Amino acid sequence: MSSTQRKRRQFNPERLATLAYFDAEATYRYAPIAPRTFYQLIADGKLKAFRIGGTGKLVVRKADLDRLLTVAPAESRVKQIVDETMRELRAGK
Repeated sequence: MSSTQRKRRQFNPERLATLAYFDAEATYRYAPIAPRTFYQLIADGKLKAFRIGGTGKLVVRKADLDRLLTVAPAESRVKQIVDETMRELRAGK
């Protein structure tokens, strides 16, 4: 078992309520947003990240993540409608 797997097993979900900042692992446990998506959201400017001195670890504010999550469902629904419409158009309906 790798050290990453051990860390994930030992992660305490009750601690999420007390955190003001999330790293990729905590974000995945909270949202769940995959670590790759976490970093892509930061790269795209959708999430503002901060580096923790000494470790270089990226973290985001929980409030910023919550704000993104309230917007994301609406965007997701729009994408779903567009995808359904395009399928119907291609099928000739």
